[in-house]
Amino acid sequence: MLTLKQVLTLIQKVLELKKEQFAPVDVDSWIDQMGGCDQDPPQVESIVEFIQRERGIIDQLQKSSTTMSQLSSFNVLSGNDLLSLLAPLQKLMKVELQFLLDIEMELLGPFDHQRWSNALMDWSRFTHLYGTLIGSEPRNKKLLRSKLLGKSATWSDVPKEHAILECIQLVSLPSLCLRSKLRFMEVCVATLFMIDCDV
Repeated sequence: MLTLKQVLTLIQKVLELKKEQFAPVDVDSWIDQMGGCDQDPPQVESIVEFIQRERGIIDQLQKSSTTMSQLSSFNVLSGNDLLSLLAPLQKLMKVELQFLLDIEMELLGPFDHQRWSNALMDWSRFTHLYGTLIGSEPRNKKLLRSKLLGKSATWSDVPKEHAILECIQLVSLPSLCLRSKLRFMEVCVATLFMIDCDV
């Protein structure tokens, strides 16, 4: 089984071969070749969906400091547990934000000059962070769930319960981030094969 880094390297090599073997593809001419349809090609829709998904993830990650202060005020977890749960999410937010900026910068350029592999390769340097966070996800969720009161909760416990549930969602974000990138890479590779068939 290939590692994520090997997959990213493979994608970069495929993209480089593509550049050497075929003329750059212009979206408008590609749409014309497809019969002049009024809709964007599938990969354009997927890129827009991907960017929206990434922005949503970053918005959720930005809540981690608020959630951390709420949990701290409720004395749900020790200071060390809070730091081990949520501090790595701040690092993840920086990585995700940089990746999103890199992708959006690529979108500013002409279609035939967009190099998604560059952004993906820069992002791949931080896959160890995802591995660490995803590996600790089950333990962290178990710890947080043990703090939920469930049926014995009173109305005064609702804000605390809500903060714990929000934290459980935050702990799941690294998996969501990784799945989002993998879907994006699948679209990039599929797009290459679609272009190959059209040429």
